[in-house]
Amino acid sequence: ELFGYVAVAIFGLIASLAEILSRYRDEPWEAARSPAGWAYIGFNVLVSLVAFLVIREVFPLRDETDLTKLQALVIDTVIAGFGSMALLRASLFSERVNDKDVQIGLAAVVDVFRNTIDRDVDRRRAGPRAEKVAQIMSQISFDRAHEPLTSVTLNLLQNVSAEERAQVEQKIQSLSGQTDRTDEGRRWNSG
Repeated sequence: ELFGYVAVAIFGLIASLAEILSRYRDEPWEAARSPAGWAYIGFNVLVSLVAFLVIREVFPLRDETDLTKLQALVIDTVIAGFGSMALLRASLFSERVNDKDVQIGLAAVVDVFRNTIDRDVDRRRAGPRAEKVAQIMSQISFDRAHEPLTSVTLNLLQNVSAEERAQVEQKIQSLSGQTDRTDEGRRWNSG
């Protein structure tokens, strides 16, 4: 039994780690090591373990008379591992709320974790990047640079929604109309 629990936990760990690493191509290990990354991995491992427990103890899938104990254990481990990952990524249905599709089911919980990781990774990178940008941009005119830089910046970000993109573009446009402010004042207010 212990072998099954360990194997299923490793399965959940590998599946969630692979998902994080493929989602965050820029410094993927930083995302995995973040507190939100650990929480996401832990949640996936926990769901895998619960699925295995349910399959083995609560609702056994078969009568073990025709299989050896090892064969039944391996089959249950595979079913729990793959089944828990499928269950986590499935939604019972989607509902349209304010022009946004909201998933109903465990996929919604996974989305919350993913969004938390997105924000955590962005916050960790923001400080050093803001300092570097301020240094680089200190001699550049806001009026000449705001349109191309906004476009390039938004295209370089990995997980920006259409709504967030529109908000940033709107804020930059409003700053471009404030000709009474200095370049430095408009640059710092655009962040």
